[in-house]
Amino acid sequence: MRRYVPLLLPLLVLAACQAEPAADAEATAYDVYGEAFDDAGAVPVEAVVAEPDAYVGQAVTMEGRVSEVCQMAGCWLTFQTL
Repeated sequence: MRRYVPLLLPLLVLAACQAEPAADAEATAYDVYGEAFDDAGAVPVEAVVAEPDAYVGQAVTMEGRVSEVCQMAGCWLTFQTL
């Protein structure tokens, strides 16, 4: 029996360390800051990059994936296309 303990111990540790998926994984995947906004008129970031002059002077809601963000004050971010 004692010779099986070294074999079973790592398996027990791995089983105990398995994280349970969150019930609402999408809600816990990231932190949300600020007020909610309506994204019905969101423009894909690649459309803004393709024709930037068309959006000069306008407030634009862009759609894309945020890949990096300033960790200090949120002063910059990097978008990727979807």
